[in-house]
Amino acid sequence: MRLGFSRFLIAFSFLALVIAIPAAACAYLYKIALDQYHSNSAFSIRTGDLISPIIPTNAFTQISGPLTVDTEVLQDYILSQTIIEVLSEKYDFYEMFNRSEDDIVFALGDDATMEDLVDYWQRMVFVSADSSTGKIDLEVRAFSAQDAQSIAQDILNACAALLDELGRSSREEALKYVRADLAAAEDRLKDTRTSILEFRLEHHILDPESDVASKMGVVSALQQQLASELVDRQTIANFAGGGDSRIENIDRRIEAIRDQIAAEREDVDRQYSGERPLSAVMTDFEGLLAELHFMETGYATALETEKQMRADAELRTRYISVHVPPTLAESSLYPQRPELSVAIFIFMFAFWCVGTLVYLNATDR
Repeated sequence: MRLGFSRFLIAFSFLALVIAIPAAACAYLYKIALDQYHSNSAFSIRTGDLISPIIPTNAFTQISGPLTVDTEVLQDYILSQTIIEVLSEKYDFYEMFNRSEDDIVFALGDDATMEDLVDYWQRMVFVSADSSTGKIDLEVRAFSAQDAQSIAQDILNACAALLDELGRSSREEALKYVRADLAAAEDRLKDTRTSILEFRLEHHILDPESDVASKMGVVSALQQQLASELVDRQTIANFAGGGDSRIENIDRRIEAIRDQIAAEREDVDRQYSGERPLSAVMTDFEGLLAELHFMETGYATALETEKQMRADAELRTRYISVHVPPTLAESSLYPQRPELSVAIFIFMFAFWCVGTLVYLNATDR
């Protein structure tokens, strides 16, 4: 009687586990489970760097590291709660993933929390990345082909926006200190120019060198006139003698010219403040001009550095290059009903075999 009960139990368990459960699973898969459509896409992360064609290793030494980080960042982002929140502005995922109230296995389920949605999202979105090349393969599943394609496209758009934001932040960080140096150089240049303007207003001049040249020109002309008068006097004295009245007139003119030359020279020495000589004023002005030249050079260097950094940052901008746009499925491939049916049958058969062996071993003892 005990042997008969064992045989009955084994046969009943076989029917229940190996026949009934796989049959029920098959019925659920083929009758209740909703069709899932997929959309495949592939894109890569590109950079604006100009890679030398002569040195092949440049491709690895220059972009391998950054691309590795970027691909990992995008891979995490695609599967994160953040991208769900971004896309939720357009899609109602709680409704989209609950197209059937009967499908409790492959649908999201009622009263799902955000954590449940994130777990379900990671069952419907698949990402594989090759860090060495920056290539990323994306597959999105949904209960309609249009939804799958639309979500895949919006994921690409979100990734492009994230990469652009990261690149902009990186560029701003790189340019922040350069711009600070440029602003400081510009302020110093403005201060120097203001000092030169105040100096000119104080001394009522535009250029001391021009003023000196102008005044020395007057002195030079007076000296030439003096020389001419001296020659005339000597000529008259040689031919007419020292008592000629013309000599007295020439002497008065010579004395007047000499007084004028002395006055002009004194005016050159004490022109500006009435206290400082022109040489001191010129020394100060030349110092300001030298400082202005130095500040202009520094500003030009800072401006060129800022331009170079900006150009370099633009060249290193990373962007998404989509070489396989999101596809539109014509038929449903998921859930994989034949494969799942076979897998359930094999699992239940293996489970029944192990359970039967354990039972028979226990009853024998």
